[in-house]
Amino acid sequence: MMRDPRQLRSSAPPVTPIPPKHSSPTPPPIEFDDSPLDEPPLKSTEFWLWSIILHLVVLIIIAWITIPKRSGSPQHTVSVAFAEPSMSLENQAQEFQLEQVSAPQTTLQEIETPTVVSSQPTDPVVFPEQMLSPTSMLASARSQASTNFASNATPSGRFFGVDASGESFVYIVDRSGSMQGARFDRALRELSRSINGLHPSQSFFVVFFSSSPVLMFDRPVHDAELVAATSGTKQQFQEWLQRLGPSGNTIPDSSLRLAIDLDPSAIFFLSDGEFQNATSAMNIVQNSGRRIPIHTIAFEDRRSCRNMLQVAEATGGSYRFIDSVRRTETELDEDVASLLQTPLTPARQESLQELAYAYASPIGTYQGRKRFIKRITNDFENVYGPTKTSEDSPFGIASIRVTVVTLQCLVINDPKRAFSARQQNELIQHLAFKMEACHDIKQIETTCTTIVGWRPERATRIVLDRISDQFSRLQDDAVVNRCRETLLRSYGPNHRVLRALESDRQGAGNTSAR
Repeated sequence: MMRDPRQLRSSAPPVTPIPPKHSSPTPPPIEFDDSPLDEPPLKSTEFWLWSIILHLVVLIIIAWITIPKRSGSPQHTVSVAFAEPSMSLENQAQEFQLEQVSAPQTTLQEIETPTVVSSQPTDPVVFPEQMLSPTSMLASARSQASTNFASNATPSGRFFGVDASGESFVYIVDRSGSMQGARFDRALRELSRSINGLHPSQSFFVVFFSSSPVLMFDRPVHDAELVAATSGTKQQFQEWLQRLGPSGNTIPDSSLRLAIDLDPSAIFFLSDGEFQNATSAMNIVQNSGRRIPIHTIAFEDRRSCRNMLQVAEATGGSYRFIDSVRRTETELDEDVASLLQTPLTPARQESLQELAYAYASPIGTYQGRKRFIKRITNDFENVYGPTKTSEDSPFGIASIRVTVVTLQCLVINDPKRAFSARQQNELIQHLAFKMEACHDIKQIETTCTTIVGWRPERATRIVLDRISDQFSRLQDDAVVNRCRETLLRSYGPNHRVLRALESDRQGAGNTSAR
């Protein structure tokens, strides 16, 4: 039977109201029991037992480290760890450097450092006394960090301030006739510095180019290969370098192809002039099928900038222009005056060639070149003329080499024969006379090879035409092939000297066949 909810509410006990706060009685004070808590006797005993054992172990270790040992007793190794595992070598080295500046002069015992005692037997290690100072230990850590940086560094090479990363490098260096004198010497010095800076684990190869390539150590093309940069190889390279000299034209085609075929990490390419066939060189670079960066150096002549920049851009390499060491024309005039006062020696002739190229460079002016030619021709006439010993020779006692050097200075500075035609003709006449009277075939071959290597200007053509008969006297096949190749590239197949050379060789072949 259901009960009425109102009856349930009425039958509930009455609720006593909560008195106000101000009328609530004060609660009794809380009493704390200060008596110690009861612990199980077994746990208390174990705690004190482990504490005693640990303290005894620590005391034994401290005594074992600090108490001096008798002579003959085995020594032990203690490793001291300064660096945190998360710190890089660079941060460690920087931290050591800061600590060295601010560290007080204390002994090793005053430095609180974590120690790790090795439990494995090790060989005795005797520490020098100076290593016990904090400064020495910090310096040692910096040295170790530097060693680690060097060992982990990316291998690289540098040539005239251009950096390249990699294990192997090929250097292509211009040795054309315009590289004569101080310019070539400067290139060789920087090349030597670059190769000496290579690590023995790296490798390199060097190709000099002009009308034809000259490979390192005079190797044939089929024997070209990268060599390790050991101290012995570097020394051998320096000795070989002394035998090189500039001559010929600016034709890098075969040298570029060879360098790319060696497949190095990078190629350094230096030249001071315009390529004889820039399109051919660019085709070799673009059609090689290899992504080898070619870092180019336009050297002391801004006419080389365009070609070198194009090669660098096509291969992803770097480009840099190296300006010449600036000298004024007044300084050149003073050098000429001093040089002409010295005795006639091979060294003087070489210096005269250097000055000739300096006047022919952008440093020299038209009037300066005229002044230079007048001074050296006057000096030549004062020494060797004007007494004529023959109708064919205005300078009877001048040697072939002296005549060639003087004539070259005129051709370099007046290639179009604008103001020195008479002097050039006299020197050419004397040269032809001396060559016809010469019985030293080696000297004839050297002279022909030198003149063929001059820039193919109008003045050079006239010299070659006048001495063309002398090319029939060449006997060394290597010299003949070199002259033929240079003449063909510089003047084409119809040049008079080339026709005479080919005709003479064919006649010799027919004679031997009979």
